[in-house]
Amino acid sequence: MNSNNQVVIGAKLHSAIDWKAVFAGAVGAAAISVLLLGFGSAIGLSLTSARPYAGISGTALTIIMALWFAFVYVTGFSAGGYIAGRMRAIQPGETGERSFQDGAHGFLVWTVGTLLGAYMLSTSAGSVASKTVDAAAAVAGATGAAVAGRGISAADFANYAVDRMLRPGAPSATAPAAPRDPAVTQEFVRIMASAAAKGSLDPADKAYASNAIAARAGIPAPDASARVEEAFNSMQKAKADAEQKARDAAEVVRKTGILAAFLAAAVSFAGLVAATWAAGTGGHDREHTRPLQVFGRERFW
Repeated sequence: MNSNNQVVIGAKLHSAIDWKAVFAGAVGAAAISVLLLGFGSAIGLSLTSARPYAGISGTALTIIMALWFAFVYVTGFSAGGYIAGRMRAIQPGETGERSFQDGAHGFLVWTVGTLLGAYMLSTSAGSVASKTVDAAAAVAGATGAAVAGRGISAADFANYAVDRMLRPGAPSATAPAAPRDPAVTQEFVRIMASAAAKGSLDPADKAYASNAIAARAGIPAPDASARVEEAFNSMQKAKADAEQKARDAAEVVRKTGILAAFLAAAVSFAGLVAATWAAGTGGHDREHTRPLQVFGRERFW
């Protein structure tokens, strides 16, 4: 045997890696995973319900799905590793290190399966990335438009703030309220929207709005100025609340992503261990011509 892990038979070099057994194990692992995932999907759907207070909670369903995926991953690679180790052809003249080579075939089953899975994900990465960008843009737009998590747009809230500013005063006000002018109303909306975007209310705009509101709403000038200040402060508070909720949501997504990445790595490592161990077991059964026993009976699977 030379240093390149090849067996020398006469003038020929025979690779110690049986790729047929490796690919057979990888395909078998994929097929078993698809089968078990199908059962898992059916079970998951049976546990949920569109009716309120029926079925399990979303958190419980997520935990069950994660555990089932881990079970499927480990089971699939265990079966694939066993197939590769059991079916690996022993090269003529091969001596020693059979246990290592059996385990190495299980490792290759895991490698091939992982790379195929990564390739399948990469083929749709462009589409996923595009949809992710679109979703992020939609979230950003919704964040700027949402007010205190109520789904009210910034323009609607500005209109509401102006409506509050232009409400007629009490019957005992110093002057009767003037009729509403749509053009003036829109002007006030633009003033408040601009102030909210800048984060400050221009003194000239505040004085102008206060005088106009006092004349049209029939209220004293100090009350009109207080209305303008109150409307601006309420818009600023709503904007700050929306931004804080967006930051909180982003933090939750970040922590969830970290946890998901660690769990995915742990499950992948468990699949590697399962594949190599099962390949060694398969090789041991092959060496001793031991039949596969399942549920107390000799079976092919």
